[in-house]
Amino acid sequence: MLIPIFYRKTDTKGNLLLGAQFLLMLPMVGLAAVGLYSDTWLLAGADTALSVLKGYLAWYRIMLWGGLAITALAALMHAAIFKSLKKTDSSGPQHVYMAVLCMAIICIFTVIMVYSEGVPNLIANAKADISAIKRSQLVSTSGQVALQGSEYGLRGPYREGRSTPLVMFVLSPDGQNPSYIYAPKASALPSGSGAYEVLHTPKFLLAVEFRPVGDN
Repeated sequence: MLIPIFYRKTDTKGNLLLGAQFLLMLPMVGLAAVGLYSDTWLLAGADTALSVLKGYLAWYRIMLWGGLAITALAALMHAAIFKSLKKTDSSGPQHVYMAVLCMAIICIFTVIMVYSEGVPNLIANAKADISAIKRSQLVSTSGQVALQGSEYGLRGPYREGRSTPLVMFVLSPDGQNPSYIYAPKASALPSGSGAYEVLHTPKFLLAVEFRPVGDN
């Protein structure tokens, strides 16, 4: 039904403009895909908490500013299309409806990807953790540490299939509820379960150092 609605009794120029709208969406989708999967190379070789945080911060920024840039580019392109449509004598309003639909799809995709995933807040947390490492303002927590899993990553848009440069530990302080902490796979990790003092970041709970406690 959509094809008769949008292409009924229209001129060739108008139909070509509609086709151009769909073609313009292809590079935008490509750019979005590149940004979404750029964490793979941004985190390649990250072997310290600081390098992991810097990689994720760069990825979060690509998600935020890349999404906004794609939306702005789409707006400019469609503005040009609107202007061309007005000069098409026999084109009906269906062309404008389709242009608006294409623009709405891009805007909705950007909002879902960037804001529903909390990217601005992730950027703020990554910057706070990087600052804590550089200023030696880490949180110190002592307790029993046990390995929980070896395929983890920090929070981010569409985590399924993303990079997993971290391992996860369960940290159980005396008299407190256990919490999960993370550490780069390539860093110096505890060889087994035991008591440790863990120096970690305040936001993402990313371990920077494990210090054995007692006879451990």
